[in-house]
Amino acid sequence: MEDYDELSAGPDEEGKLCAMHNTWRQLPSDLLRFSDKLMHLNMSYNQITGVSSMIGSFILLEVCA
Repeated sequence: MEDYDELSAGPDEEGKLCAMHNTWRQLPSDLLRFSDKLMHLNMSYNQITGVSSMIGSFILLEVCA
């Protein structure tokens, strides 16, 4: 089971969330709690091969790396 403890703090005051260097294979559903705050999401160096339709829930998301 993948561990998402680092998501507990959520995005910073600028709406940025860095979740780099994990072994995640998909976007964690825990991210949905930040759908109205998240503007910049960095998931670099994970094992994500595709993005689910839940990405459409992030109404303020501008940058996804």
